[in-house]
This record gives sequence, structure tokens and C-alpha cells, in this order.
Amino acid sequence: MLPLSAAAALEKNSMADSGAWLILLEVLIGANTLRFAYNTEAVDWNGETWHPFSFQLDEVSESSQGEFPSVAVRVSNVTRAVQYYVETANGAVGASVTLRIVHSEHLDLAAPEVEETFAV
Repeated sequence: MLPLSAAAALEKNSMADSGAWLILLEVLIGANTLRFAYNTEAVDWNGETWHPFSFQLDEVSESSQGEFPSVAVRVSNVTRAVQYYVETANGAVGASVTLRIVHSEHLDLAAPEVEETFAV
């Protein structure tokens, strides 16, 4: 596991939370970039706005058989906002999904604490 930044280590080890760990999801579908934050309000981080959106992540599955790790991501589509992008990109096959974790009290840090990229 990669080491945490000094700010993240302090947050992790503190007795009381001063903020929240935020999950940011960036989806590149064709020429479109969708940025979602698992949060109740928009998050401004690294010069971009991450829009509040409901999504679920399963655990990353890994095997000892040499297969690539995979994770299921379920994005809410109640408003059908995402459906247009998925349909115009033939099911989003070939899209890139980057998962980032940042801390709400340290949004000034340019590097996320965790970053993983997956292909659809």
C-alpha cells in the first residue's frame, strides 16, 4: 500500500473527525468527462467541480490466477442523466473510470490519497 500524505496520516490517527473522506469518480466516455462526488454537495478539487451523485462501489476483486482486478460500479440513473452518455458510446465499452479519494479538509492538495484507474 502506498504511504499516506502527512495530512492524511494526521486525519486518520486523530481522535475526532475534522472532515470526511470523499470518493471522487471520473468517467471518460468518448469526448465527455463526467465527474461525480459521493457527497451531498459539489466538491471543488484540483480545479474541477465534482457533482454530487449517488453511486456504489463493490470490493475490488483480485485473484491469484493472473487476472486483472475488477470492481463493479453502480451509478444512480434516476434522472437518466448518465444514460445518454452510455447509449451514445455503445454501452461505454472502452471508457476509463478513475476512482480518487481525498479528504474534505485538505482539498488544497493536488494529489489524491488513493487513485485507481479501471477500463470498462
